[in-house]
Amino acid sequence: MTASTAHALVKSSCDNTFYPELCYSIITNHPEVTKRVKSQKDVIELAVKSQKMVAETLEELTEVEKDLEEYHTKKSLQQHANDLKTLMSSTDTDQETCHDGFSQGGASILWVRVFF
Repeated sequence: MTASTAHALVKSSCDNTFYPELCYSIITNHPEVTKRVKSQKDVIELAVKSQKMVAETLEELTEVEKDLEEYHTKKSLQQHANDLKTLMSSTDTDQETCHDGFSQGGASILWVRVFF
């Protein structure tokens, strides 16, 4: 499928959302859009996959925040530092993946509302 055909399919799918321009921009900026989008079902699957990644990143940030709150009560400094390094590394990786896939900086968080 050509890029223009994939983009046309994404546009027609996004036209039925609350935020069609945002939907179109996010999905068409995904690095694999021309490889993966061959039907409207593919557009939805790509959107759901991306939404899951955003949700995972938010969960990891919540864990970091929770660890920071529990620092003085439940963990040694070394345990706390190791856990935070792991969580932040995972969050950074997810964030970079989201950033690579979505060219609009803050739009990745807002896009969940496009479909759900």
